[in-house]
Amino acid sequence: AWVEIAELHTDAGLLSEADSALSTAFRLSPDSPDAHYAAARLHSARKQFKPALNSLKTAISKGYDNQQRVATDPLMTPLRKDKEV
Repeated sequence: AWVEIAELHTDAGLLSEADSALSTAFRLSPDSPDAHYAAARLHSARKQFKPALNSLKTAISKGYDNQQRVATDPLMTPLRKDKEV
């Protein structure tokens, strides 16, 4: 639930609130691929593209496999343009 709350706050531009919810999500489940994906989205919303890319790579390495979402998520656009992705 905390990941979803973080994502809703990110989408609404409430980045401090998203960060707080995501911190709780990581405390409860530090290896959650969904939490790492949400972190990638939050970093991207802050235009922190290198940390966003690192979080995306971590999410994938931990089992995140929603390729459709990565391909269509507007916050992933800068990362899709990166040659490392």
